[in-house]
Amino acid sequence: MEETLLLFSWGSKGWGDELVLGALVTAEVALVAFAGGLLLGLIGAIGKLSGRLSYALAHGYSVVFRGLPELLVISLIYFGGSLAIRALLAPFGFRGYIEFNPFVSGTLALALVMGAYATELFRGAILSVDEGQVQAASALGLHRWHAFFLVILPQAFRIALPGLSNLWMTILKNTALLSVIGLVDMVRAAQLGAASTRMPFPFFTAVAVGYIVLTYLSQIAIRRIEFRTNRGMSDSSVMV
Repeated sequence: MEETLLLFSWGSKGWGDELVLGALVTAEVALVAFAGGLLLGLIGAIGKLSGRLSYALAHGYSVVFRGLPELLVISLIYFGGSLAIRALLAPFGFRGYIEFNPFVSGTLALALVMGAYATELFRGAILSVDEGQVQAASALGLHRWHAFFLVILPQAFRIALPGLSNLWMTILKNTALLSVIGLVDMVRAAQLGAASTRMPFPFFTAVAVGYIVLTYLSQIAIRRIEFRTNRGMSDSSVMV
C-alpha cells in the first residue's frame, strides 16, 4: 500500500504532479474543443436555415463528420493537416513547413466532430422557438439579425442545453483518444507511469478517478447554468 502511494507523490520520485498536469491538459482540451464546437454548430445551424448553397455546405459538413469515427478524424488532421495547409499555400509561393502539434490537432478534430452534432442540435432548437416570438420582435422593429441574437438564440440555447450537456460529457471522455497522437493528458501520463514502473493498475485507476471528478464538477456547473437559464420560466415551460 505504501509503495502504491509513493507512486503518486510529487517530485522526481512520484507521478502525482504529472497526473495533475495531465488532468489540466484534459480539461483545457475539452473546454477549447467544446467552445469551437459550439461556434461551428451555430454557424452550421444558421447555414442549414439559410439559402440552398449554405444549406448544402452545412448539411455536407454535418453528414461527413457525424459519420467519421473521432479517432480517424484526429489521425487525419494530425498526420495530414500540415500537408493540406502546404498544398493550399503552395500557389502563393510558400515552401515552409507547418507542424500540427497534438494539442492543436486534437482540439480541432474534437471541435469539428462536436460541431457536426451541435449543428443539428441548434437547428432543431431554433426551429422550436415559437413563431410568435419572431413576430413580436419584428413588431418591435428589431432587425432580422438583432431579433435572432437577442430573442431567438437565447431561447434556442435554453432548449438545446440538455443536448449540449450530453455533448460536453462526450467530448470530455473523447479527450482520452488524444493520447494516441502523443498529447500528454491524463491517459498519456498514466501510460508513461505504467511503462516506467510496470504497475499499470494504480495509474489507470487514478485516471478513472480523475475523469469521475471532472464529470462531477461538470454536473455541478451544468446544474447552475440550467438554473440560470430556466430562471423565471414556469414548470410547464421548462418541461417543454
